[in-house]
Amino acid sequence: MGISFLVFIFAVVAATSGAIAAQKKYTIKLASLMAPVHPHPRTFVFFAKKVKEYTNGRVEIQVFPSGQLGRTNEVVMGLQMGNIQMGKVALSFVTQFVPEVKIFDLPYLSKNREHMLKALDSPPCGEEVSQRHLPQVCPDGALLPG
Repeated sequence: MGISFLVFIFAVVAATSGAIAAQKKYTIKLASLMAPVHPHPRTFVFFAKKVKEYTNGRVEIQVFPSGQLGRTNEVVMGLQMGNIQMGKVALSFVTQFVPEVKIFDLPYLSKNREHMLKALDSPPCGEEVSQRHLPQVCPDGALLPG
């Protein structure tokens, strides 16, 4: 299981745990810079439908593709301020805030995707990224790496 997926699930669980117990309705803004036809926003729309279905409509994720909520720096600022609850930005932009994650932008660092995900899921590397570096970029954990 990749770290991106785990962060996604963490964000949804954090946003929905109180909602389900209190029967309140929550709306989550998910920002993407890609066009609606790109696989990322299409996946986010599918994800949003499933969240709405599984929470009986108590949690709604609104997907904003094509940079509707701003460019990368504005999306990250929105995530940090809480105006945007979820977002997809390039890791290269995140390195401005957390220089240590530049290592993940190095070419040929891993043999293939599986090798990279295995390293990210391993205790030393995965814990370092998720517990030390990710909170520096987005304290709520809603920023998706990669």
